[in-house]
Formats: sequence, structure tokens, C-alpha cells
Amino acid sequence: MTNPKNLYNAWTLAKLNEITVANSAFGSFEALVNAKGDYAPTINCESLQGEILADSYDEFQACRNDSRRAFRR
Repeated sequence: MTNPKNLYNAWTLAKLNEITVANSAFGSFEALVNAKGDYAPTINCESLQGEILADSYDEFQACRNDSRRAFRR
């Protein structure tokens, strides 16, 4: 199984952090994917950034066998 942290290089993670901050109340992509409980974000996918964030969130969770996926609006 792929380690989710290996999916993203430092540049990509920095960009995901920027997108996360711009499109959510979370301070980083890591904080988003590690939110407590059964939290799954609702992400506005009308923009390319929103689509990238939702797709990245879903891929990260799938790689670690977490059933949470982003809700898309």
C-alpha cells in the first residue's frame, strides 16, 4: 500500500496547503485530512482549486483506507 504522505512532494504539499487555506477553515492540508471524528469536508467545486482539493482529499483518504470522501457542491 502506498503511504499517503509519499503521494505529494514538497512543492505539491505547499500548493495543497495554499488551496486548503483559501477554500476551507483549515490551516493546512494535513489538518484537513486528519480532522477528528467522522468529519468529511464539503468543498465548493465550481473552481479548479476546489476540484483539486476535493480530488486530493479523496485520493489521500483512499490510500490510507479511510472511507471519508469530500462532499462536493
